[in-house]
Amino acid sequence: MPKIGLGKEYLMNMSIGKAAIAIAAAWFACVAPALATEVANLKGLKPMAEPGLLPAGVTSVGMTQHGVAKRKVASVEGGVITYKDADGCTVIEDRKRGYFAPEVSGTNCGIAPYRIDVHSKQGNIWPLAVGNTESYSATFRAEQDFSASRACTVTKEVRIKTHTGLHDTFKVVCAGKWTVYTYYMSPKLGGLVKLVRAKGNKHSRTEPLTWEFTRLE
Repeated sequence: MPKIGLGKEYLMNMSIGKAAIAIAAAWFACVAPALATEVANLKGLKPMAEPGLLPAGVTSVGMTQHGVAKRKVASVEGGVITYKDADGCTVIEDRKRGYFAPEVSGTNCGIAPYRIDVHSKQGNIWPLAVGNTESYSATFRAEQDFSASRACTVTKEVRIKTHTGLHDTFKVVCAGKWTVYTYYMSPKLGGLVKLVRAKGNKHSRTEPLTWEFTRLE
């Protein structure tokens, strides 16, 4: 599940009804996650500021290839955010690390409880503009330890199509040894509208995921 710090435009422009959610869920069930949704390259987007924090109690509703996905902001304390998913997964993130940094920990998320230690950060990707970079040296710690380091780059400006329509976005790719995350960030809406999680190599156990933002509750 993605980070959900968002701008005010989410509350104004991204709400859709229950019937539309049902239609979107049926659509996702029939479409492979690898479906190309980049419809046009762009130029001239204004640099995008880092999204702010949502208050505790807000739930982000999105769509994945598996159906509707909900993530609630359980608490926010000094930039440390605790998220709880509808399936019981609890994830803690520290925005002082950085928006694209690995999370702090996770429990009940389909694997053994884990934490991720961030050792260092280089660069500053904000405000988003093509060519900006930042990277993290990190270690995933659970039953076995392995690298969670990632290098993030704003690769291009692109118009994408999601189940809510067309969005002009910055494409940010965060590549690690085991997992590659691709974020599509909308300057107009002030946040993430699509996330793709893919394997970093053929030996990775990462579960591929495609997520699209629907609305806030």
